[in-house]
Amino acid sequence: MYFLSYSQLWAFWTCSRLSTYRRQPQLRLQRPWQQTAARKGTQVHHCLHQATVLNAAEQQASVVFQQFLSDYPHIWASYQQIVAGHDAEAVYSELAVDVPLPEDWKLPYVLTGRLDRLMLRGQQALVLDWKTGECKDLASVRLQLRFYAWLVWLARENLSAPVEAVVAEAHYLESDHCEHWRLTEENSDSETTFFHDLLHDYHRQHLRDTEGIPNPRSTSEGLWCTMCEYQRLCPEGRYHAE
Repeated sequence: MYFLSYSQLWAFWTCSRLSTYRRQPQLRLQRPWQQTAARKGTQVHHCLHQATVLNAAEQQASVVFQQFLSDYPHIWASYQQIVAGHDAEAVYSELAVDVPLPEDWKLPYVLTGRLDRLMLRGQQALVLDWKTGECKDLASVRLQLRFYAWLVWLARENLSAPVEAVVAEAHYLESDHCEHWRLTEENSDSETTFFHDLLHDYHRQHLRDTEGIPNPRSTSEGLWCTMCEYQRLCPEGRYHAE
């Protein structure tokens, strides 16, 4: 069995060649601004996790946490406002979820995801995903929310309370922008069909080398090629490279 994450599935959904490049570790590239953004995201996610698992005294004693409050006061204020608006009976932070696919799909994958926050209240599960960057490429974020909601829906029988609805929200902590997706019994069949087809397409592509130039999906910000870290390796990407 192979573990398959949202980011791998998103890479394929965006561009089959990008998916192929990302499966080759020796080709993994990052621009300087991406490295800086990654470090910031890691620090913020770590400290917001601490805010959940540490008590007030432990937070005060944490040098890393105090540095975070000093560096990103607006992010901390946004976070507090968001969680204050969501009461919950159970809260999980940085929760790893692994879900095998139905046997009759005959695919060798276990879907995996790490949820920044999962909150249960009544018969609803709420997934919160923290975003520390700008509101770009929202198409990928919406797919991520659909993936997380569907992942929790598949695993709902293992939760501590019965779940009839899953709401996934992406919160941009710098700008207060929010994207959301809701999954219930009414749209669960259509979502399952969507991911069934996408996963089978992914698997077929995984079994053969990519040939020719792909047709990347457009987003509201333009072609993904203009932002792809592999653009100078790719015939299509070189055309868009600055």
